[in-house]
Amino acid sequence: MNTNQLIEVLNNVYPSTIPKWGVMTPAQMFQHNSKFIDLYLGKQKVSPLLRFFGQCFGKFFLNYVKKQPYNKVVKGLKTIKSMKASDSADFEFEKQELIHRLQNIDQIKGKINSSIYGYLDAEEVRYLIHHHLKYHLFQFSMIE
Repeated sequence: MNTNQLIEVLNNVYPSTIPKWGVMTPAQMFQHNSKFIDLYLGKQKVSPLLRFFGQCFGKFFLNYVKKQPYNKVVKGLKTIKSMKASDSADFEFEKQELIHRLQNIDQIKGKINSSIYGYLDAEEVRYLIHHHLKYHLFQFSMIE
């Protein structure tokens, strides 16, 4: 699934869409994914301790994720506090914010200094963004 196809799926998510597991609303899922895009692109601040652990052990986690299809990743993994969405997330605003971020990821090139994992190839960053979003679209029964 490419970026444009993911955006098409996002446009079919409604405020009333119910997740198969978890407690996020669709608006919170949009906001959560936008925050993760910023994290992968190095725009989201993390604590020095989290960055240290991410750079030391994050590659093991990334290798695990790369080997797992999005619909086989463990459900309900603990979310970093700064990546949690607010209870007041606005559906239309968050949807447009996420779409805007997605529209820009195909232009990234070279090495990206991720806030948590350190330097990653742009292709790897795009993969992580797509994989994470597909996991949540699967959570909301938007893809299988």
